[in-house]
Amino acid sequence: MADATQYGFSVIETTEALIKAQGIHEGKWLLSVEFTVSIGLMGIASDDARPGAMIVANSFQLTKAPDQGAPSKLIVDAAKVNPAKVKA
Repeated sequence: MADATQYGFSVIETTEALIKAQGIHEGKWLLSVEFTVSIGLMGIASDDARPGAMIVANSFQLTKAPDQGAPSKLIVDAAKVNPAKVKA
């Protein structure tokens, strides 16, 4: 069997993993992505330059879900995916 060279994660799987990594046990969370858009002349040679845009993903963030307006399919409840351990 060949070794895996790539793993894919859905938005929900990524949100759940980040909640667990940060030790969050309560609240409803969304995955956010911070982008930078750069606009300028782009081309292989200066004579071929054309107006263009480049989009860069700077960071991924966990954001508390608002009470209304966010798509419910993208909200992760930390209490369900990473419940706090009960002290004996």
